[in-house]
Amino acid sequence: MTVAADHATRVFVTERLRAARTANGGKLPRRWIDEISDATGIPPSTLRRYVAHGVPAPRRARERWEWDEDARVAFYRAAGDIVLTRELLRNQMDPDRVPSLRTLYRSRDRDLSPDEQMLATRGHAAARGRRLVVAIEDAHRNETWLSDHSQLDFDVLELRGTHPVRPWMTIVIDGYSRRVVGASLSITPNQGHVLAALGMAIRQCGRPRVLIYDRGREFLADAVKQHAAALDYVHVPTIAYHPHHKGKVERFNRTFNRMMLQTVGTTPNPAKDIRGRPLLGERLPVPIRIAERHFYATLDAYNQQHAHSRLGGMTPQASYDADPTPERLVDDAVLRRFVLSAERRTIGEYGIRFRGHHYWAPEIEGHRGDRVEVRFAQDDQRHLELYRDARFWCTVALVDPASAEQTSRVLAGRAEHVQRQRRDLAKAKRLAKRQMKATTATQNLQDTTLITRSDVARETAGVPPRVLQVLRSLNLETDLDVPTTTDAPDTPATSADRSGS
Repeated sequence: MTVAADHATRVFVTERLRAARTANGGKLPRRWIDEISDATGIPPSTLRRYVAHGVPAPRRARERWEWDEDARVAFYRAAGDIVLTRELLRNQMDPDRVPSLRTLYRSRDRDLSPDEQMLATRGHAAARGRRLVVAIEDAHRNETWLSDHSQLDFDVLELRGTHPVRPWMTIVIDGYSRRVVGASLSITPNQGHVLAALGMAIRQCGRPRVLIYDRGREFLADAVKQHAAALDYVHVPTIAYHPHHKGKVERFNRTFNRMMLQTVGTTPNPAKDIRGRPLLGERLPVPIRIAERHFYATLDAYNQQHAHSRLGGMTPQASYDADPTPERLVDDAVLRRFVLSAERRTIGEYGIRFRGHHYWAPEIEGHRGDRVEVRFAQDDQRHLELYRDARFWCTVALVDPASAEQTSRVLAGRAEHVQRQRRDLAKAKRLAKRQMKATTATQNLQDTTLITRSDVARETAGVPPRVLQVLRSLNLETDLDVPTTTDAPDTPATSADRSGS
């Protein structure tokens, strides 16, 4: 294979051919041209052109475009749009130095990695999907637990609810076997559901060495930290917006959600028509009691029947049982205390006053003024547990609980009150809107909000002048003027009237 000749070789060969032509009476035999062409790789026609007209000067090496920091910033600002990137570069550097679109497209694929391009076009989460992940496996069961909240993809009806809502689950899984050791179903998760799921897990499997969870406020609550300190395990929150740091529980969420959809017989995102309505009709909500039964039955099916590929085809329960590592069990009396939230209270004249209600039990008679520790569930405060000197003392109950019929009547009244407030708020927002005249030229913007003197008198009645003065000084006063007592007709207020002149 003949290597292409460089510029110096071409000049040297051309000079020798010209000298040979002169010595040969102005003629160059074809045999000479062919032999030199075979030796140098220069086509015979090119050699004849060089002899006749000379070797052209070499082309000036073009400067290669590199994606420096400014170019990358422009690329990210343009969300990966090359045309907009070029416009941004033209605004911040010499336009003559800005490369062509073709060069930008070619250099983008050459210099920017796929995850960098994905970061610009679709964001950090999509870019993370192009990167490698290091799988970390635990050596023994209960070495690491992972916990998370996840919203399920079907609708339920609450016990007294009329509108469908999507439930949440709080999950605790064992990182070694993927077994679900603790779970809780709720409409709105709180620290009580976290403690309930942890209590279920520890009651079944003992204490973990480490608990990993996201930075949700329910997990970061003081009650959860006290739970970890009292039961001797390490709690580790992950970095915010890094769900892959607890990828096992995130993967479980997707698998379990799919199993639940099959159980309740619905789909997560049904096909929709051009107006955004489901083609096959709205999804029917599931009563919360039926959803609860399906939830825990599906959890058992996952533990007992789901063959996991990362476990060599074993089920999570079988993998957990196959490990001989002893469980660090906790006494039920100790666990009972720390699965509840805690506050300090003093026994008063009417018993324990807690969040606006009174609680009483025969055991607290004669202990008025004593300071006690109140343990309670975040989602059930019909009863409270009292502790003295870190020991369980008694359970106190609500003094005057309402009947089921009374509770339903009060809740119905509260729901009606909420609806009335929403209507009032919508009306207030409509009245508070300003109207602006449509502009067709510069400096033609006008406030055309229609307010009459009767509106002024009605809506500012009873407002102290001092308040109006403060609002005016802060530029917070609306178009309402100082109230007037004149029974003027319902005529629009002029701009001069509204300005207070």
